[in-house]
Amino acid sequence: MTSVATLRQEAYRFLALLLHYPGGGRLDPISDIARYLRKRSAASSKFAFHTPWDGLLRRLESGCPGTERDIQASYSRLFIGNAVQKAIPLSECGYTDPMTSGLVLAEVEGGYGAVGLRLGPGGAAPDHITTELEFISFLCGKEAEAWRSGDMGQVLDLLRRQKAFLEAHLFRWLPLLESAVTRREKDGFYAEVIRTSWALVAHDVDMLGFLVSRLREAVKVH
Repeated sequence: MTSVATLRQEAYRFLALLLHYPGGGRLDPISDIARYLRKRSAASSKFAFHTPWDGLLRRLESGCPGTERDIQASYSRLFIGNAVQKAIPLSECGYTDPMTSGLVLAEVEGGYGAVGLRLGPGGAAPDHITTELEFISFLCGKEAEAWRSGDMGQVLDLLRRQKAFLEAHLFRWLPLLESAVTRREKDGFYAEVIRTSWALVAHDVDMLGFLVSRLREAVKVH
């Protein structure tokens, strides 16, 4: 299971990278990263998210679809907006009742703080998709370490944290984001990135539920 946790760690981190604003050469190494991840993606072939994941990596092996300026224009059109079209929110609070925004932010920051993470100034908002994806990537990395050390109690704790966070946050609002972006640009680059993100999250909620159930019984026995 170490390889699966590492694969998921890398997938969440890569998707987060793709959803940051594409400036300052951030996307320059994308083709190299995509080739590297495809070589390591055999472990995903039996999972439901493999098809969109592999398709995205294949698309990016030859680089981003367009120049950095093209990608920036697409990002701005979708997520920053203009006088003609409203921005599509990339933060969870954009899809929740404004009256509950404070609670949402408190919950996500509480999840980060519970494992010793603190957000630095000047970064993305706590509920931004990149922050939430990077948090799950962090937990997957810790899970991989726990599998390697054989600490099943720690593995179980990390699986539960991932499942709880995904169910409470990304699993709830990511399909709304996916629907909004697909309506705007069905075959666009960002539509594919977000569809892939949603496929991974939906898969993981099911898989984590299964693993938590099985491991909980194993830990009890020992």
